[in-house]
Amino acid sequence: MKVLYVLFAMDILNMAIILPVFNGFLKSLGSTPFTNGIINSSCAFISLLWNPVVGSLSDQVGRRNLLAKCLTANLLGNVVLIFSSGSLLMVYFSKLISAFGSPVNILLKTLVTDVYKTDEEKKAFFNKTPLVISVMFIAGSLLSGFMSEAENGFIKVFILLSCINCITIYVASTYLPDDTKTNRKTSNNNSLTKKAVEEIKSAVLNIKSINWSRYWDIFALKGAYEVEKWAMFFFL
Repeated sequence: MKVLYVLFAMDILNMAIILPVFNGFLKSLGSTPFTNGIINSSCAFISLLWNPVVGSLSDQVGRRNLLAKCLTANLLGNVVLIFSSGSLLMVYFSKLISAFGSPVNILLKTLVTDVYKTDEEKKAFFNKTPLVISVMFIAGSLLSGFMSEAENGFIKVFILLSCINCITIYVASTYLPDDTKTNRKTSNNNSLTKKAVEEIKSAVLNIKSINWSRYWDIFALKGAYEVEKWAMFFFL
């Protein structure tokens, strides 16, 4: 299903465009590394709670509709960035909105498992995606770096991101198979909010129940990698 390659490519392109320029944008607004840490930590906390909720809701309402909603969150966040007018508070607000679009990659991977039934088909798909990801990441990074040096370059980058978001929403809504769950439709409208709250509570409880001592080495390596990655992002 070629549309999945397109969606993966657009998702990576979206990330590749924002990563090289966002730190420079924050510095242009007078942000400090501590402020950057607050912004990114808040987004990470929302993602921590929101991702399991999306995983559960996608089984009830369908992955296509939920993917479109997450992509819309990314779009709204980028639109707020366009009109942030140099306000760090508005930038913070925009990133909080965009954090609700963080499960896009998870939903795309789940769609792959839904569309491709056999292990061979799934393996073949994921064997081809690294090339697509590499090409889009290089292209996005070069494009955003070039655009950011122009007059009002950061605004132009955010406009480009918004256009990419609109295209991705259209592609996802139009070309992905409709997997909307129609059973128990009347009760779903009343139960989705309750279900989301329950999933958030469950995520918190699951964190408490993790055997941290058993997997300390894995968590330590992952934590060290993330600290190194964000340190480079903040200070380089």
